[in-house]
Amino acid sequence: MINLFWRIFLSFWLSLILLSTLGTQLLSTLHQTMSPTQLIPPQQEFVDRVMMRLNSFPLDELERKIIHHRHPPLKKIWHIKAADQNDSLSKQPNAIQHLLNQDPQKVGMMRDAQGLWFGPFPLSQSSGLIILQTERSPQLDPRFLPQYPFFKLLFLTLSSILAALLVSYFLARPIKQIQQKVALISQDLTTRMDKTLTQRTDEIGSLAIQINQMAEHLQKLVHNQQQILWDVSHELRSPLSRMQTALAIAEQNHVIDPTHERLQKEVTQLDTMIQQLLLLGRLNAGLQKLNQEPLHLQDLVQQLIEDMEYEYQKPLLFQMDIEHDLELPADPLLLAVALSNLLKNAWQHTPIETSVWISAKTSASQVEIQVTDQGTGVSSALLNELFIPFKRSTQSSTGLGLGLAISKNIIELHQGSIHAENVKTGGFEVTIHLPYNAQQTV
Repeated sequence: MINLFWRIFLSFWLSLILLSTLGTQLLSTLHQTMSPTQLIPPQQEFVDRVMMRLNSFPLDELERKIIHHRHPPLKKIWHIKAADQNDSLSKQPNAIQHLLNQDPQKVGMMRDAQGLWFGPFPLSQSSGLIILQTERSPQLDPRFLPQYPFFKLLFLTLSSILAALLVSYFLARPIKQIQQKVALISQDLTTRMDKTLTQRTDEIGSLAIQINQMAEHLQKLVHNQQQILWDVSHELRSPLSRMQTALAIAEQNHVIDPTHERLQKEVTQLDTMIQQLLLLGRLNAGLQKLNQEPLHLQDLVQQLIEDMEYEYQKPLLFQMDIEHDLELPADPLLLAVALSNLLKNAWQHTPIETSVWISAKTSASQVEIQVTDQGTGVSSALLNELFIPFKRSTQSSTGLGLGLAISKNIIELHQGSIHAENVKTGGFEVTIHLPYNAQQTV
């Protein structure tokens, strides 16, 4: 297995070497041609002008011009005499050799690190040939690239940036994939890393494998926990039923004990908890069916409030702001459980002589339901944990801490969302969003 450190080091190093090599070859290619090429119009005009002047001089003056000429961009005039042309050819620069080896009737151009070479040109005064060597300039060479240190530094900088981008891409890509999968695992423990990650032979591959193992272990723990709750809840139903039967028989036989009412209350509370456990187990296991039908929201909330008043044997202060004709597709029994949990939770935490507010408003695609109390709220650290089973806002809270967890599962079963927050002016608010199609409900 190649260590990730060495992968990064070698990738960056090899990328720099490769880019530097390619860049050097590219610059070398720009600076030279392997065979003579035809002259472009600016080059043709330049050599015509030079040769016209050279041919206008007598032979002795021409020799002096050739030796002493130093007028840029012309660097040097090479005079290849006919007598020693073949003998001295091997001693001449490669560019001159290439130009002389081509068709004598054809004028060409060569490019190398020393400049541009034009020729061969015949002389009218003698049988020799002329080769013109010039500097590289934008006027004569379309490939002209100034040889300043700045351009070399710029090339190295761009090469290093490109190499770093390549390495960063190949390193960041799998890490981003892992981040996306971890986010999915936090919502669904059945999610696993892709094989492209687990089959890697570096630290990233090892990390992906360990995350898969962790997710599998957590999935087993959660499954075992749910199975235990499911089994215990089922086992408790039988003795609970016998207790309820015994209490009913005692009441029929007028065997009234001072603790009878207290015992009846405890049994009822225990029955409610067991029903909550069983419902939560079905929701988590995906066994709970959803039977949707048009539901009149205001009537449902009003019925829930009346049930609570009957249960607590006293009038309760609830304020409703719900459209009278608002209907939404939902499972009546499940949505009643979800809203009942929220209303009871709000009533238990709002101060005496204060109201619990429940409102609903619609848009084109959703209905928003809010339940707000006027209590002290919840610490910010607990806000994101309130919908976790068995999580209670305070140690003094009654119940098992299943109500909000059940409500969350029911709302999500309806393809909705739920979140809680503290009200700035004081209190606690739970907001529900459910799918809603205004056209279908008209």
